[in-house]
Amino acid sequence: MRMLTADKVQYYRQCYRDILHECEQTCPALDKDTREPWQRGRLKRSKSRALLDRLRECEVDSLDYEP
Repeated sequence: MRMLTADKVQYYRQCYRDILHECEQTCPALDKDTREPWQRGRLKRSKSRALLDRLRECEVDSLDYEP
């Protein structure tokens, strides 16, 4: 089995984080201050925002690929 060098791992991890940062710009998080005062409860997230949050939380699992 071939292993990646530490430099390659760091490179791919940085690429992954750069992509997530670009996605963050495209689909920003909802701000509680933007809703009306009479609205209550949690803020509804879009499917794309939910996926982005999961990818950010599970970065290690997302990058841990073994064929």
